[in-house]
Amino acid sequence: MLFPASATMILIGISLFIILVVETGRIPVDNPPETHLELTMVHEGMVLEQSGRNLA
Repeated sequence: MLFPASATMILIGISLFIILVVETGRIPVDNPPETHLELTMVHEGMVLEQSGRNLA
């Protein structure tokens, strides 16, 4: 049994399609200060993880 699409559902579908196109079409922007901080935090986490029982 098929139900006819209401105007509300059609508008919701169109808006979701537009949001999908906008969100997937963004160009990634590099932010060097934050990227360096994140990489430093990852490296620090690796050091702490392997530090052993004596440095816990």
